[in-house]
Amino acid sequence: MLYRYAEARSGSGPRYRKGTRVKIQIYLENRYIEMYIEFMRHEHMYPSGRGRFLPSSNGAGHGWGQGPTGPHRGRHRVFDRCAIRVLVLGLIAERPGNREDLIGMIEERSAAVHVPGPDVISPALTWLEEAGEIEAVQTEGHALFRVTETGHAALAAGQDQLAAIMARLTGTQRSGARDRGGFPAMRAKENLQTAVRTQLRNDGLETTAEHRIASILDGAARAVERAGEGGDAQRRAMEDGMTAVEPASPVIRRVRHALRRRALTVMSVERAGTHMIRVTLTGEALEDFVSLAPDDHIKIFLPDPVNGEVRRDYTPRRHDRASNTLVVDFVDHAGGPAADWARSARFGDRLEIAGPKGSGVIEGPISDWVLVGDETALPAIGRRVEELDAGIPVTTLVAVPGPGDEQVFVTAARHEARWLHRPVDHADRPDEIIARLERMVIGPATFVWVAAEGGVARAVRRYLIEERGIAPQWIKAAGYWQKGHADASVKDVG
Repeated sequence: MLYRYAEARSGSGPRYRKGTRVKIQIYLENRYIEMYIEFMRHEHMYPSGRGRFLPSSNGAGHGWGQGPTGPHRGRHRVFDRCAIRVLVLGLIAERPGNREDLIGMIEERSAAVHVPGPDVISPALTWLEEAGEIEAVQTEGHALFRVTETGHAALAAGQDQLAAIMARLTGTQRSGARDRGGFPAMRAKENLQTAVRTQLRNDGLETTAEHRIASILDGAARAVERAGEGGDAQRRAMEDGMTAVEPASPVIRRVRHALRRRALTVMSVERAGTHMIRVTLTGEALEDFVSLAPDDHIKIFLPDPVNGEVRRDYTPRRHDRASNTLVVDFVDHAGGPAADWARSARFGDRLEIAGPKGSGVIEGPISDWVLVGDETALPAIGRRVEELDAGIPVTTLVAVPGPGDEQVFVTAARHEARWLHRPVDHADRPDEIIARLERMVIGPATFVWVAAEGGVARAVRRYLIEERGIAPQWIKAAGYWQKGHADASVKDVG
């Protein structure tokens, strides 16, 4: 039918009357509808039988992954949606967990060759839960998924296919790195092209800067030419690449401070946002107070009727030696002893603090900063922005509940603020932050600082390293809190 239509269009073959093209189009549309109906029958009419599993035995189809093979010799999918469901169901049967746990299990099984995103795992969990094959249960304050009797029956019926999918997943430990070889290189090439174009479009680019860019590119070219060789050539390529592209990496200089407890009094209390209480403290004990890094932590001590005393970590938002004041910002949330204290604090109230016991000062050839976090990271982000030198480019991406939580930072740096509004109960979800990062240009010599809920910080760091190709030494990520755990944090998720 298509052949005859082509003939009619080109003038060869038999002539067709007016309306033939419409008839052919209707015919093709009907065929597409029939194919779609057949596809939907395969997807949904057999929830625990043949349609539940893969149409092919090797597990290839429309899931996640990429590689040089396939019908178009480009990116292809490693598993289709059905295979992902089977894989997820099998992993939950081994060990109940949440979405992040499943991503980590797949990453571990494939030796980090395959790391599916939340957009792959979440639909599978939804499908399985609606099918009654898994259920969410609360365990020690965490929502975990476990397999139901229906799910165990489905696994028993498809155990051979599950074994094939598992074998394919673990088999990528040997071949996966080769399969994915081209993608990181192409990503890096595109980043380089974008950075060079941006610099060359700058009419004010000085000649010395242009020569430096040329030197960097020449060194990178030499390194790439020898990257595929072995032995001494490969070592020289690495040296050339490190010398030309990355002359040095940032370092975190650790500075220890004398640790002692200090009794301070409240000087003022004000709102710094809808969900932020700013308390200014003063006292003679601040005379030798030292805080060298914007993300330092002090310990505050609060009376507790049950335990006598509770301790919480907070960031010194601002220390002014001239006025002998220390500003501490408290996120206003229900059920927190520190937030309760700040909410009721008045002029003259007493608060004891200790620390910081040390500072991690980030130093090195940093040309740009990207600061990512949630409301708990706002004090550290605000302080970093305000303390940067004049003209230093810094971009902040902060997730907060709403417009009333946005803050304005007074700084000499070139600051670009990006705000992400999301409900408080979504604070443990990394998806929206990662989606925003995907639209951001992160150039060379940019240091990325991340602080949020522990799982979010970990997911963002993994995305930056694996998807954006940023070297770990150019990232600092910390979990300032953990969902379901009071006074829990992960200072370094790397």
